[in-house]
Amino acid sequence: MMTADLATTATDPITGELLEHLDQQPAEKLAETLSNIHSRQADLKAWQGALDAELRRRLKLRQTKMAIFGDWEVEASVSRSRAWDADKLEAVMARLVDEGVIRAGDTSDVITRPPVVAGKAALALRSRLTGDALTLIDETWAWKERPGAVTVTRSVDLLDALPEATEPAPVMDQAPGPVEPPPETWAPAADRPAPGPAALALNPEELFA
Repeated sequence: MMTADLATTATDPITGELLEHLDQQPAEKLAETLSNIHSRQADLKAWQGALDAELRRRLKLRQTKMAIFGDWEVEASVSRSRAWDADKLEAVMARLVDEGVIRAGDTSDVITRPPVVAGKAALALRSRLTGDALTLIDETWAWKERPGAVTVTRSVDLLDALPEATEPAPVMDQAPGPVEPPPETWAPAADRPAPGPAALALNPEELFA
């Protein structure tokens, strides 16, 4: 059976109805299906948030960012960003200007009103400083962690991943050489078996003698 073309079909996530040939569907039906999709997207986002929070809580109880639960590997990522103290940074920049370390023009784009630090401009200023001046600037910000995405991956059983066990191939003997006759053993003439007809070497004269 051929798979329906996703570009010309849609499935109502609530009713499960498959709409084929969208260009032939009533506009009312299209609107209803789109509304149901939007509703389901909101539900999915809420469910995802609840599941993320619960899995993150359980990882926190284990004091880890990654754990194996049954067949699933769960990892909670964390992103970091700089949280600047605008008032403190403004005071430090004023001090550096007074000491001649930087120029007043270097600080014009760093803080806007109301006091908000422009991160890129602040980092550009920081990159030009060294020593005590850099230390003073670094005292005006701190890392702030924000929860990232929770990813789930089905763990792979290493035993299943190994190739199937196979019996070792039998070791082949070397190609046989010429077959040697068994060693001849001596026995009295009386004990030797009489030769069969095929073993007699008689000429025609002897046969009719």
